[in-house]
Amino acid sequence: MAIPSWSPSTGLNATNIAEPTASPSSTTTYTVTVTGSNGCTATDVVTVNVNTTPPTIDAGMDKDLDCTTTSTTIGTTAIVGNT
Repeated sequence: MAIPSWSPSTGLNATNIAEPTASPSSTTTYTVTVTGSNGCTATDVVTVNVNTTPPTIDAGMDKDLDCTTTSTTIGTTAIVGNT
């Protein structure tokens, strides 16, 4: 059975499994090399992009509340960014 080798190890939960979990703190390019029982190797790369920009929240226009205001509605819209 072929055993993969991932590098760098930074942010990986393991470097010798087929599908490690990656949690890098910054964008990182990982290289995986697999060596078969016949000695042949294959190499590939994958980049994990980390968006460090914090999300912003906008609940709509400001509303003045006073003692006579019994309720108000806050509207939101979800916008999908990076996944």
